[in-house]
Amino acid sequence: ERLTPLFDRNSRSTHLNVQLSESDISLSLISR
Repeated sequence: ERLTPLFDRNSRSTHLNVQLSESDISLSLISR
C-alpha cells in the first residue's frame, strides 16, 4: 500500500520530466 503512492509520484515526476524535455527540444528547434 505504501509502494503505490511512491510509484505514482515517481511516474508523475518522470512524466513531467519528459514533458519538460520535449518542450526544451521544441524550444531549441524554434530558436534555430
